[in-house]
Amino acid sequence: LILPLLVSVDHQNIWHIALGVFLMFVFVLWHALLKFGVKNTLIFLGLASIVSFAAESFGVNFGYLFGGGYNYADYLMPKIFGVPVLVMIMWLAILYICYQLAEHVTDFRFLKKTKFFEKFVISFFAALLTGLAAVAWDGEPMTPAGV
Repeated sequence: LILPLLVSVDHQNIWHIALGVFLMFVFVLWHALLKFGVKNTLIFLGLASIVSFAAESFGVNFGYLFGGGYNYADYLMPKIFGVPVLVMIMWLAILYICYQLAEHVTDFRFLKKTKFFEKFVISFFAALLTGLAAVAWDGEPMTPAGV
């Protein structure tokens, strides 16, 4: 959060972008390991990786999901099937932070005392809130296809 205040972030300078994403991911990883442990952190990161990579890959390669085709800027290298690795690391951090916000808003602490249907409704709402927050956070470094 402090990095953009200390340096001028030029979108052509990938090192500033990469450092910001890396620092955000390190904080998220540290928090997740402390809160959920190694096993649950790996499960979360694995599922988040699969879902976000699939969505980005479909968007970049087929134009589905996000209102048409798009391409990521060339300076965001390396890429896997057109999806920058840096973007995937960023998505993991964003999804975790949004999940933590949704968990706080839905107050998961009382789920142990609730019935199955109530847990399902609260979990569904938390997942929906996580997705909406993550999409609202989604930023720029891409250009429309053909540009």
